[in-house]
Order: sequence, then structure tokens, then C-alpha cells
Amino acid sequence: MQPLLAKSVDDNVVANLTITFKSSSEMTVENLAHEGSHAEDHQKFVAAMMANPGLDDEAVKQLPENLTKYATESKAYHATSYVKEYQRREGELWKRGWKEADRQIAIDGYIKNEYKVTPKDPGRRLYETEKKD
Repeated sequence: MQPLLAKSVDDNVVANLTITFKSSSEMTVENLAHEGSHAEDHQKFVAAMMANPGLDDEAVKQLPENLTKYATESKAYHATSYVKEYQRREGELWKRGWKEADRQIAIDGYIKNEYKVTPKDPGRRLYETEKKD
């Protein structure tokens, strides 16, 4: 098993992540932006955790950087949508003439269908542990 944390070249503790694509054809700019957004979320959470070494497990779970499934997917699909807009490639997540509210509605609908999470039911966080009885 690969460790979840590692030391960076400048001796900081960072999240140790592996992003795997099924084939090279899936290594598109949109997918790289999307998965890169998730990597950033994990790195920011680990950085926040390491900046607060005295926190117990429950306090770590409450860090604002410990995003929900909805929050991390919304952020990642926004990255995907902005790439599509830059490329002028209309699709499910971006159409010419959309306002930001239109983009958000489309992303929320996609996330609800794909992951069964919403702003009101945001799902699990990046870091959760089970309570022991």
C-alpha cells in the first residue's frame, strides 16, 4: 500500500496522490484540469492539517479545507467547464451565452446525477473516520 503522506523536496509534508487514466485518450485537458483540481483539494487539506499540528482527529475533520464530495466535485467540474469555454466547445457543462448561474445549475445537475450529492446533501468529506463504540 502506498503511504498517504510524503515529504516534498523542500521537506514539507504533502498528500501522496496517484491519478490513473484508463487510456491515453482520456488524458484530455478537461480531465487533467478536473483531476488536478481534486489533487489541489487534497494538498490544501494536508497543508491545513500540518499547519495545525495540535488538532485532534475531530478538530481536523472540521477544518474548512476538509471538503465534501459535492464541494470538491463542483470545483473540479467548474475547472472542466472553464476549459471547455476557453476551447469554445459547447456541451453539458458550458454553452455560449451562459451566465455563471447557468453554469452552476448545469454542474449541480450533473453532480446530482453522477454522484447523488447536492448542496443540501453534500456527501462525505475528504477525511472521515468511523466512531468506535
